[in-house]
Amino acid sequence: MTLIVVLSQIWGDKKFAKNLIPYGGFVLALTWGLVHILTKDFTTGIYVAVVAFIVGVGFKLCNKNLLLTYLLALFIFIF
Repeated sequence: MTLIVVLSQIWGDKKFAKNLIPYGGFVLALTWGLVHILTKDFTTGIYVAVVAFIVGVGFKLCNKNLLLTYLLALFIFIF
């Protein structure tokens, strides 16, 4: 999960040259949210998409610190 956020953010930053947009959060929200909507139900998919987007925003707010992002994702999904 963290790898998707990191690589998507790097791709978005290089492709579009706008550093304020959390591309990693968008990509993770779309992939995980869509998969959960198709395999589980709509509310679970929306919940997972929102949580994934929060992890992507957290990556941007932590100045792209991988360890803090991993701990944020771990904390969100455990509790």
